[in-house]
Amino acid sequence: MEVCVIGAGMSGLVMAKKLLDHSLVPVVFEQTNEIGGLWNYRPSDCHSCYESLHTNTSRPGTQFSDFAMDPDVYPNKMSHVLVHNYFQEYSKEFGIMEYITFNAKVLNLCENEEHTIEENRWDVDVDIDGKIYKYTFEAVAICNGHHFSEIWPTSNDIPGLDTFSGVQIHSHNYRMNEFTTNKTVIVAGLSISGGDIGGDIEDVTRQCIYSSRRYGTGIKKILKDKAYLENGVIVKHVDIIIWCWGYRYEYPFLEKGFLEIQENPSRISLFQRVFPINKPGIALIGTPTVNGSLHPVAEKQSEWFAKICAKDTNLPPTLEMEKEIDSWKNGIEEYNVSYRPMQVTIPQYFDVIDRYIKDYAN
Repeated sequence: MEVCVIGAGMSGLVMAKKLLDHSLVPVVFEQTNEIGGLWNYRPSDCHSCYESLHTNTSRPGTQFSDFAMDPDVYPNKMSHVLVHNYFQEYSKEFGIMEYITFNAKVLNLCENEEHTIEENRWDVDVDIDGKIYKYTFEAVAICNGHHFSEIWPTSNDIPGLDTFSGVQIHSHNYRMNEFTTNKTVIVAGLSISGGDIGGDIEDVTRQCIYSSRRYGTGIKKILKDKAYLENGVIVKHVDIIIWCWGYRYEYPFLEKGFLEIQENPSRISLFQRVFPINKPGIALIGTPTVNGSLHPVAEKQSEWFAKICAKDTNLPPTLEMEKEIDSWKNGIEEYNVSYRPMQVTIPQYFDVIDRYIKDYAN
């Protein structure tokens, strides 16, 4: 059985490996000419990491379970170059490269006219070097991430934003720190990107201000080159604001309504953050946020989906999946985790997946 894998970044590579482990054939489409996804640094491409990026997770927590990182080569805090090198070694070790088609951009994913709940049929249109090809698969793993549609503030969010006289960029477009030299810069948003970028620029800026609504230092209003923060501080002569407000969950190759996506905060209704309801044969790998490395999470999700594709196990009944999603939605409101609604916790999340694999095994 062939399984479509969209993207050859971290999630796509480990998904391909798990499919091969179960004697399935991954058909991987990668829109660039190299593996690695965000970890494949390309200075002119906003879909890659920035020049100074290093991991903020440990070596044991970053490596895949079946391919250890050599401690003499890979330190605990490693550059994007080393992470990309690891993916190359991983792909070579397990023969993944031969299953990847490069310069292959997925244009459309939709139900085949013969698709039923019992018989999955998914049509995938792909632009390969400028020529359109049509495929049909029983199963599709969406592994290309969601760092496409940036979340920007508007004047409704921050009064006076339209009067700002300086430069605004989104963290998505940040590559190097030279443009912040001797400038007053506000880093707006203190999640992972905000912390990384702030640390990269603070030694070269005239002044680097961290702003976060979660910590009461969000930007309350702006008047030309002045920013008024929620804690009463007024930052004068602001040259640059770097918005680290994250991304909307959007997939350009899916029709509107294919996934149940909510805004404010942006999130997707997925059973255990992997499976859309009533879309049998579809899985989204690597969508959660986690306090730690996402790599083992994507590996565990990939193992689960590979076992389903191999008919080793099944998903629960639809009603049970709907109840889990409802409970998750209620938890977002109850525990006020709206800033990271797709959060999962290791190792509890792995225990849950293992239980489903066991309870619904064939």
